[in-house]
Amino acid sequence: MASPLLILPLYFGGIAQSVLLSLYAISITFFTFIILIITFIFIPTPTMVSLGKYTGHIIEEEGFSDLEEEGPLTPIQIMKQQSRDARRRKSRMNERFWDGVSIQDDMRDGRRAREAIIKRKAAKELKRNQELLRKWKAKQAKVASSN
Repeated sequence: MASPLLILPLYFGGIAQSVLLSLYAISITFFTFIILIITFIFIPTPTMVSLGKYTGHIIEEEGFSDLEEEGPLTPIQIMKQQSRDARRRKSRMNERFWDGVSIQDDMRDGRRAREAIIKRKAAKELKRNQELLRKWKAKQAKVASSN
């Protein structure tokens, strides 16, 4: 079924036809634009939902986030969250600089922490092995005394 706006110009002459067609084109463009804006702001697309989950995951790991678990984020919310987190990251880096703490210090601290964990595990293993050796010696002494 044809739209009345397309049929009406057939009954009128040149100027009316061009005006009606241009109004028709403008109205289609306008309403399409409005629908796109509403869709972009209020209805998150699957891509944006996954992007929101991804950025939320990273942000929570770094300890910057105030994300709420109330469903998927819209693109506008994602952009606001990213800019807020970027500002926090920048201020944190500035604080580190002015405190005299460098990234190399952080890396050294991480290495020291890993070394401490390894030493604790080695100490536990050594203690366990000494306990097993003591039990084995006691068992051997018991066997030797019974013979």
